[in-house]
Amino acid sequence: MLFSFDHDDFSKARRALFVSSVVLLVVQTSQISDGPINLLGLDIQFTHERLILWLKLLVVYFFMIFSVRVFQEIDRRHIDDLEKLSVQAKSIYGSTNEEERKALTMIFDGIQKVRSGEISKPRLVFQTKFVLFFLADIVPPVAIATLGLTSWGERIFDHFL
Repeated sequence: MLFSFDHDDFSKARRALFVSSVVLLVVQTSQISDGPINLLGLDIQFTHERLILWLKLLVVYFFMIFSVRVFQEIDRRHIDDLEKLSVQAKSIYGSTNEEERKALTMIFDGIQKVRSGEISKPRLVFQTKFVLFFLADIVPPVAIATLGLTSWGERIFDHFL
């Protein structure tokens, strides 16, 4: 289970946020005795409230890391899209006539302007990919973390369980 808390990249940070949030929700909704917990041969005395506090801090920590990784992932995906377009254009560039080369030169100039930030990518393509990325990769871990950090999670579990 410790491998679940690795957070080197976006997918690992997302998994760490998911796992820590689910553990927090499970601990919040379960009845745990206030006796000692044996962890790696050490007896640790925790109250239920103290354990929840530590887990909330862990979720907040992973949430901050996840937030940074989201921006890195958006930047990486933007660069990957430009690289794919550049590779496709280069493969065409070598086997065309002069008019097509001029057109491809304009495309390369456009790619360089997008890379430098002088112009932005086509908005519809970027917006569609971003919305899908946002809904599939960002919303679920943030929603579960929010449930764990607020009292909503306890209410929902109490209602259904």
